Amino acid sequence: MKDKRPMEITSSANKRYRELLSLHGSRGIRRLERAIVPGKRFVDSYVENAPQQCRAFVCRSGEKNPYHVPGVEQIVLSSSLFRTLDKWGCGSPLLEIGVPLFQEWRRDTWPAGCTLVLPLQDPKNMGAALRCAAAFGIRSIIVTRESVHPYHPDAIRASAAVLPLLTVYTISESFLSYSWPEPFIALHTRGTPINAFHWPEAFGLVVGTEGPGIPKDTITPERISIPMEQGVESLNATSAVSIALFQWRVHNPDVR
Repeated sequence: MKDKRPMEITSSANKRYRELLSLHGSRGIRRLERAIVPGKRFVDSYVENAPQQCRAFVCRSGEKNPYHVPGVEQIVLSSSLFRTLDKWGCGSPLLEIGVPLFQEWRRDTWPAGCTLVLPLQDPKNMGAALRCAAAFGIRSIIVTRESVHPYHPDAIRASAAVLPLLTVYTISESFLSYSWPEPFIALHTRGTPINAFHWPEAFGLVVGTEGPGIPKDTITPERISIPMEQGVESLNATSAVSIALFQWRVHNPDVR
């Protein structure tokens, strides 16, 4: 069976083009269950490690697509349309991928090791935290209603396209209203010093949102803190995640 001829788009009013543009943000990603992967290194990663997610290669007119994945759509945009879509300046081709449906987290879902809760709203912070999680052997992530979509293109770039390595769960409730039961642990400015903490075999690590962190009235059974010098209010969320996961990994080197 021959592949279809490339779809050529020259008008910004084209429905398919408008769909691609909507993938710049979380709302469009959730609505269409698709995402844009910008950057050759990250496109390479998805083609090699997750070809089943590939949906369309988006090229600039006059430039050849170096990839061939059977059944994947080919879209050719005029130079001006491609430039608008490729706001990162990564060049041709961009890759449109399918976004897997996240399972709802259940209170009896406890994989071994650490499950990381990320209510982060900045896509670059989300991506950096995902990359850190994958680096330290985390395989389970929970996102909340407030979270930016993990497949936001800026998050994909910051994560170095590690999402195929992770299982993402969702909680439909607000991060602020959800009661985080044992064995969830909150990373907080006040709590048991992390270097003196005994890590459970399976637990959830709850990270605060950018700025407010973990609100005072958020219900968590236990809190841990990273010792800091006086006068420093807190660490950036992703910096705190990195330190916490490193500390956990040092004490649990064999967890997989």
